[in-house]
Amino acid sequence: MISKVRKIVILVAIILIPAGLGVGVILWGSDSDQTDEFRHLHLASLAGESGKDRTDEATAAAIESKLTDVLLESSLQNRYTVLYFYDAGRSGSRTEAKQVASMASKLPHSTAWLEVDVKDQAMRPILTKYGIRAEPVTLILAPNGAVTAGLTGAVSAEMFERGLVSPKTAEVFKAIQAEKIVFLTFVGPKLTDSDAVRQAAQQAAVQMAGISSVIEINPQDQAEKKFLEQCGISPDSKVAHTLVISPRGAVVRRFHGAITPQHLYDAFQSILAQDSGCGSEPITGGSACQPARGATGQSTCN
Repeated sequence: MISKVRKIVILVAIILIPAGLGVGVILWGSDSDQTDEFRHLHLASLAGESGKDRTDEATAAAIESKLTDVLLESSLQNRYTVLYFYDAGRSGSRTEAKQVASMASKLPHSTAWLEVDVKDQAMRPILTKYGIRAEPVTLILAPNGAVTAGLTGAVSAEMFERGLVSPKTAEVFKAIQAEKIVFLTFVGPKLTDSDAVRQAAQQAAVQMAGISSVIEINPQDQAEKKFLEQCGISPDSKVAHTLVISPRGAVVRRFHGAITPQHLYDAFQSILAQDSGCGSEPITGGSACQPARGATGQSTCN
């Protein structure tokens, strides 16, 4: 049976916030807090004495390249990365940074910590990449590079832990942040119609190459238990399910059982027909398959 459900908005960890940064090569630190589980990264000077007026394009490119290296290393090591954007010259900012770093070091997952001075012009490409226009801002990135939480101002350990998501949740965030349509399929050896769902999703994705992503979840995967609950899928389900998620993070279609590529094309057309791609319900807070607010407390669809 195929059913069309009301649209709901999922949490999209895309942060649009504000400002500038400090010049330096990103290096592995050698502090006492350096462990296999918590790596404290630093911005060391790239061009002699530190200064706030350097805008050399080569320096900025080198910094951006080093950040890419850090994220690649985190991916290979299945490590989260915490980017902390702050004004190093503001009174009390360094104390705040140490407090936030301390919380990050206690996360129940291997984590890399990187402080970024928002007043360094050479770091502007990174600010632009993550939409940073204010400080302090804390971004939590999953091992695959997806932003899973964006926190402004003071943060708590509970806020940090909410940024630790399941692997498939991180995949969904990554695809949405790349502005792709997501065909989220719940299939498995014990679910009827799984082959039909897989085939339809793959065929549709081929036709929409570059703008779509197929993400497959086995409802019996214990690592995805929380995500399944959020999406309303029972681990004891006997039939395959499919969710179609727009690039704005709205679940625009929910299918139960076998589907064809045409069902997914029709869902795509419905996304095109909507300027926002967002649900009409009020956003209240939740997670990847529930109505939720973005990091700033505002609807990600407004």
